[in-house]
Amino acid sequence: EELPPLKDGEFLCEAQWLSVDPYMRPYTANLPLGSTMTGSQVAKVTESKNKDYAVGDLLVAMFGWRTHTISDGTPPPGISFGFYKVDPSIPLSPSTALGILGMPGATAYFGFLEICKP
Repeated sequence: EELPPLKDGEFLCEAQWLSVDPYMRPYTANLPLGSTMTGSQVAKVTESKNKDYAVGDLLVAMFGWRTHTISDGTPPPGISFGFYKVDPSIPLSPSTALGILGMPGATAYFGFLEICKP
C-alpha cells in the first residue's frame, strides 16, 4: 500500500509489535478479505508534522495489523479511546505494553481481584 504525503498535524507510525489477543477470534469469521485485522500495536513515529508526536516516540494504538499508519492524533473510526505514549524511562521492553502492562494484564489483574478477593 502506498501512503500519501503527510499533511500538517499528521504523523507516520511504523509497527514494532502487534497484539494477538483472545477477543480477536470472533472477528475473523466475518472479516472481509483484504481488511485490516483489528488490534493494538506498539508503533514508532518515523515522520511527524504534529507538535505532540516527535520522531522516535513509541505509541500504543489501535491501528490494527498493518505495518504503517498515518494519524493526526485522534482515535481511528469506531474506536472509543485514542492511544498513549510508551514511557521510555520504564526499564522493560515496550512490547510489555501489549501484554502484562497492557489490556490483557489489566484484565487478568482485576479479574483476579474480583474473583479471588485476596
